[in-house]
Amino acid sequence: MPITLAVLLIVFIVGGLFFEMQTPGVGVSFLISMVAAVLFFVPLYLAGLAEPLDIGLFLGGLLLILLEIFVVPGFGITGISGLLCSVAGLTLALVDNSLLKEWDKSSIHEILTSFALVVIALTIGIFGSMALSHFLTTSKRTPAMALHKEMTVDDGYVAVQALDPSLIGQEGRTETVLRPSGKVSLNGTLYTAVSEGAMLERGTNVVVTRIENSQLYVRLVTPLTAQEA
Repeated sequence: MPITLAVLLIVFIVGGLFFEMQTPGVGVSFLISMVAAVLFFVPLYLAGLAEPLDIGLFLGGLLLILLEIFVVPGFGITGISGLLCSVAGLTLALVDNSLLKEWDKSSIHEILTSFALVVIALTIGIFGSMALSHFLTTSKRTPAMALHKEMTVDDGYVAVQALDPSLIGQEGRTETVLRPSGKVSLNGTLYTAVSEGAMLERGTNVVVTRIENSQLYVRLVTPLTAQEA
């Protein structure tokens, strides 16, 4: 496979996935990324360069990165490990894995060259997708992907009404199941609330523990709580 084509496919693989992460939902960018991955690995596999280990490293790295983003937020060990695995898979796919057994100047040079090409493609893909995402969400030429209308009070738009701090400590009853959010009744008024403990069934007595960002937080009323109240 020509080097230029390989780098271009990696750009589309990384750029498509990164763009999809910025605009969640399986869409065109994810499809482009998957097609580019197939076009990258299949010819190299048929040519004897890409081996199952290379493909496994790449897919395993992607899985770790997705876990880091959606399950354990924050760029830590999982994300770094996923990035390293993906880079290793793409790098090894561009060279004959038998070079790993030789480790002479020629093999090291070829592996480092492949690694440099992958890093360059990753950089172009990531920054390219960021630039495209910024353009699509800020340009007035793409109104379907971005909101440009200002919501003013004169047009009837109002901010979220702040909750009365006196609600803290009040007891009420759940009107729906809280898993963890749902509806609770306080003094005959319905509020949306979030359970701070386990899931709460409908009809459970609860007490308001705190208010943050116009959101009520409640927990189950225990005998100790009832005595304190």
